[in-house]
Amino acid sequence: MLGDLFKKKQEGTSLEASENRYRRIFEAAQDGILLLDFQTGKILDVNKFLIDMLGYTKEEFLTKHIWEVGLFRNEAEQKENFATLQEKGYVRFENLPLETKDGRHINVEFVANAYKEASGTVIQCNIRDITDRVKLTESFKISELRYRRLFETAQDGILILEFSTGLITDVNKFLIDMLGYTKEEILTKHLWEVGLFKNEAEQKENFATLQEKGYIRFEDLPLETKERKSINVEFVANAYQVNGTTVIQCNIRDITDRVRAEAKVKWLSSFPEQDTSPILEMEKGAGITYVNPLAVALFPEIGDLKMSHPYVNESEKYFRELNDTDRNVERREIQIKGRWYLQDIKFISPDRLRIYGHDITDLKNIEYKLASGKSFN
Repeated sequence: MLGDLFKKKQEGTSLEASENRYRRIFEAAQDGILLLDFQTGKILDVNKFLIDMLGYTKEEFLTKHIWEVGLFRNEAEQKENFATLQEKGYVRFENLPLETKDGRHINVEFVANAYKEASGTVIQCNIRDITDRVKLTESFKISELRYRRLFETAQDGILILEFSTGLITDVNKFLIDMLGYTKEEILTKHLWEVGLFKNEAEQKENFATLQEKGYIRFEDLPLETKERKSINVEFVANAYQVNGTTVIQCNIRDITDRVRAEAKVKWLSSFPEQDTSPILEMEKGAGITYVNPLAVALFPEIGDLKMSHPYVNESEKYFRELNDTDRNVERREIQIKGRWYLQDIKFISPDRLRIYGHDITDLKNIEYKLASGKSFN
């Protein structure tokens, strides 16, 4: 008899210790916890975390039903959710709006489980504040949408590639229009299959450089469109991390017009090089800044003479006279090393002249003989 009493006392003590232990866990939990009557949804118990979260006192909680604390305010929705919980013993909402006592709106993750205890079936609701997480997710979505708009409206072609394979995973509209492929066609290709790096050895070398350095740039790369039209592009590729995965972004700028313009400038600038007359350029205070091959051949000492050359000695006068008269060209005759030259002095800018020298020695000799009455024999 005494043994039975002692055993019952031990069991009671153990039960009390267990209850105290779970009460401490209940009160110290960092999620809100509610215990509800299974049949009515009336709140039977609430922990401190949820009291602080929602702003009600414990006494206020214990007079309410679950839908009276900012959840399931719509009666039809509440009945449907409770019917599901009663049927399945479980319900979960990953992002549920909840209103606090003072009218603030927060986002919660809501999980409810039904289980049996000695007094009957009860419902435990775990309520986790995920407001910061939801705001961060929304921020990411807004940021992603913003960058997607930038991606789609960029006036350069953009490709996103798998780092290890070079397979194209995304492409913007500008490059679709530039190359003439559909988006679906481009997304089945590797980088070197859209008119770049067709040579396999070159492709492997370039990719090895990109994988090693995380960056590669080509200032003028020929690219072939779907219609086999050749264009010039500036190509820049960067490797970077996205959610722990390395990807490659390629920016492709059409520089065909620029390349053609540069070629035209180079072609035009080659004329002085090819001219059969000596040509020089001078700048104020800098002297002779350019001589073509014939001028160098005729005046090999020109590089040493610099500011003391006869052309240079009168340059300030040329600058002044052309400025004063608003003329673009001045013509002068000058004798150098026994030969006569007709100078066409062209005003390029306020600080720059170009001098074309035409050899008129033979003409001057004829004029001299005519003037002196000498025979041409």
